[in-house]
Amino acid sequence: MERTSTEMMRPAEVYAEPTAEELRRKRILERSRVFRTLDATTMRYVVSASSLFEAKRRTALPSDLRYVYVLGAGRIRVVRRASDGRELTMDYRYPGELTGEEALIHAPENQLNLASERIEAVQLRVDTIKRLFTDHSGFALAFMEFIGERLRSSQRRMETLLTRSVESRVVEFILDSAERHGEPDSRGTLVGIKFTHQEIASFVGSTRETVTLILGELRKNGWVAFDHRRILVTDATSMRARL
Repeated sequence: MERTSTEMMRPAEVYAEPTAEELRRKRILERSRVFRTLDATTMRYVVSASSLFEAKRRTALPSDLRYVYVLGAGRIRVVRRASDGRELTMDYRYPGELTGEEALIHAPENQLNLASERIEAVQLRVDTIKRLFTDHSGFALAFMEFIGERLRSSQRRMETLLTRSVESRVVEFILDSAERHGEPDSRGTLVGIKFTHQEIASFVGSTRETVTLILGELRKNGWVAFDHRRILVTDATSMRARL
């Protein structure tokens, strides 16, 4: 049987017994719906061609256009820095998601991927990703769909920043966080991730003081509460009516 080009590149390593670290990398890759499109043989090749990347909180991922990452643990904040030093959080990356995909084209100016907490990720060379595009149409299609979703998300984000009030943006952030990371609670929905007031302010394009005032009003209205620095949504219906 004729082997694919990815099989031919590393024939000895593809079929070797995986090490403990390779198994860790495989588990991380399998959390990504893009990489789950790969067959077992190609997944073994990708695992062997990857490396494990770990970073402490507040560390910036390399931005030299050589790597794409699949996050396994922790949280990454995608940041744009203005000329005056102010930061705007463009998005967050969570376990199972890709980041650094802009390396396939170009790196946006003044954009950084910052670890919001200790992270663990699989690091893949751009050349490896491009080879998968060529050899595996299912992977290429899944990656294109992923890029399309990112573009639509960015467009919605820009529209929100330009057309909605700060209060509306804070409410939307809370509701989206509850939908994405919510845990059922007898009082409502508990957001499973702790966000500081400064983090929310950076995401909605405002100041920490303004966000603190808005959160205070939401709590006064009985729409949110706080549980060990986590946001508890107690009246999502009333909050949606403010969007």
